[in-house]
Amino acid sequence: LLSGDAMLIMAFKYLSAPAVCRLLRMFSQMAIDVVRGQQYDMNFERRLDVSVDEYLDMIYLKTAVLFCGALRMGATLADAPAADIELLMQYGRNLGLAFQLQDDVLDTYGDENTFGKKTGQDISDNKKTMLLITALADANSDQRAALHKLLASPKSDAKVEAVRAIYDCVGVRSKVEKLIGDYLRQADAALAAIHATYEAKAPLRDLLQKLVGRHS
Repeated sequence: LLSGDAMLIMAFKYLSAPAVCRLLRMFSQMAIDVVRGQQYDMNFERRLDVSVDEYLDMIYLKTAVLFCGALRMGATLADAPAADIELLMQYGRNLGLAFQLQDDVLDTYGDENTFGKKTGQDISDNKKTMLLITALADANSDQRAALHKLLASPKSDAKVEAVRAIYDCVGVRSKVEKLIGDYLRQADAALAAIHATYEAKAPLRDLLQKLVGRHS
């Protein structure tokens, strides 16, 4: 049996291995990016001028980097070629963006019984989602003025219904769902280009398929 001191020394020995050091750096950077994304998300709640590019950058940091980081660390441990790691990162980025955008849609339009929580929370909290950003960009002047007035109003079921009605008039749901489809197709294309057997890529292919038309 080893003493606690000896076990600690052995732990440091393994943690100092080059591969483990690389993994720790990757994990640390991933954690930093997620915190940055969460802070941007909170900052956006106080702004009405969030652009599409800013929002996509935020959800990349908040969500997609988790997909990318996990895939990159696994591929590094497997000594995958650099080209395949890059393709895995593309797969993870597009999958993560699609996942978060789908959450935006489900929070506004999902069935509460299958979604697992009360819908309309993003609207109540004035969260800057792709739905709201698209509506503010594409609405006519009257609709935009109504949205601004609703954003300044307190939380209520009536507020959620009124914002949702404007979304329906502007057609934002179909626009965001088209963007989700684009990201899923890009993820699928990156996965197909990876130099691995069909069987080896099955878990990643299954994960992608679970996102297509998900309801929770």
